[in-house]
Amino acid sequence: MSVISTTDNKNEVAIELNNALNTAQNLEKKWLIGNNQINVADLPKQWHSVLTPLEHDPTKLNLYALILTQQQQLVTHYLSPSDDLEPTQDIPELAFASLGQSLRPLFNRVMAECKNNSHSILQLLNLLANYEVCAHPSDWMPTENTKNIPGCYFTWQYWANNQLTQWHLIQDLQFDKVNFAELSAAQIESSLTRLRDIKPQVAGQYIHQLAQAAPSEARYKLYKILKVNLTSQDIPILEVCLKNKSKKVVQLATRFLSRLDTFIKDEKNEQLAQELAQWLVVKTQLLPKKMTVILPATLNSIKQQAMRTELINDVALPDLAEALGISLIELCKNWRFTEHREQDNISFIRNAFDSLPQYILERFFEKCCKELRYDRFFSAVLHGIESRFSVQGASEVLNYILEKEVLNLGFTYWSLLADQPLTHLTWLQLSQSIAWKELTDDIKKDISKGHYIEQYHIRPELLKLGLFLPPSLAQQAYDYFITLGVLPNDPALDSLNLNIALENTYTNITFIL
Repeated sequence: MSVISTTDNKNEVAIELNNALNTAQNLEKKWLIGNNQINVADLPKQWHSVLTPLEHDPTKLNLYALILTQQQQLVTHYLSPSDDLEPTQDIPELAFASLGQSLRPLFNRVMAECKNNSHSILQLLNLLANYEVCAHPSDWMPTENTKNIPGCYFTWQYWANNQLTQWHLIQDLQFDKVNFAELSAAQIESSLTRLRDIKPQVAGQYIHQLAQAAPSEARYKLYKILKVNLTSQDIPILEVCLKNKSKKVVQLATRFLSRLDTFIKDEKNEQLAQELAQWLVVKTQLLPKKMTVILPATLNSIKQQAMRTELINDVALPDLAEALGISLIELCKNWRFTEHREQDNISFIRNAFDSLPQYILERFFEKCCKELRYDRFFSAVLHGIESRFSVQGASEVLNYILEKEVLNLGFTYWSLLADQPLTHLTWLQLSQSIAWKELTDDIKKDISKGHYIEQYHIRPELLKLGLFLPPSLAQQAYDYFITLGVLPNDPALDSLNLNIALENTYTNITFIL
């Protein structure tokens, strides 16, 4: 009996809703043809208590009737779920709590300012992670192809693709049970990079195994992971790579072996070195002291100059040194930056960081710091550091450069080597840097025309500044910009404001070193 009563009640409710909907639709039809006379008695009875007191005011009566009509449609009309939707597990909790509601709008503005730049996004997420908070899943969620994310987000990345089982295996280092065919290239790269940090030789075997069946470009990207903790134990794998069908893989293996002080003789490389040697000059200089210098030969055409630049980038430096009749150390020590074209210098720097053994690279780096501190192509040195070293190693090099006061490029270049706040940076180092002086001069000029920062090139500098400054310096920088006349709510200061707000909101700070 109770079942019949329940069914009857449901039918009555359905009939009542349909009648109310039909009444509202008829009312809309009247409005469409210009009839604005409403009889409250003809409308759904649930509306009477709201509309009856308004019968003396036709304008207000029509307005409220319109509001109730639209509200009813929103309640009664909704899209049916798609047939291909499948139930999934609830989103897993991360190790850190989500960012507080009050800071989410500010976070979203900074994220928008990052403009899909993966390095800037990584810095932003790391800034949050330093305060043991993570982005709200409604604001940011990694996809299967997202690279370079803090480890705390890996769970979400695998959950979004219904691969939590695979993630648990990777987390437990049970790589022998992982089905790599289910993972994206980004997931494979991040998981093997993580393994390479912990168990480099085991990771090397998996890299080599997966690379055998991978297409050419994917194979090259897999072998690039070997740069993490590269040691002499990787030589057997690299020697196999020398016979690979992919030219890029062979070049990569040759350069990695060169980093390990193992130089591979190749007839084609020797020919390239001999060709390049004809476009360079080894000369003995007597003043201010006797020394050998490597100078560019005079060329006849722009085409030859372009060819020389390309050869400097691609040639094996040990072969070039031999073709010039000098040692590899002499080649790097006596390359005269001031005499070569900028493009040639950049190619030489890139080649050196790609292939020099560590003990020679350290001397070459010191030479670059001494001779190129005021040259704009010192950025090539920073790019070389970024490509060769791990994140931790690059950060240590940046600290060294700042201590030596040889970094005279903008803050966007500083950030190449820092994906987390520079905890060792001091206010003296910051305020005495050329980057700071140029930025503050640009801001003064810009706000002299108005209170808001409008120059496009200033905004990326301020964005990076807010992402890599430690909180105490972020506050000092912010206060200084306000004294210059910048408005506190200027969007250009959003990243600094977020940095400061995180410090003020989350007091238990644990910087990730």
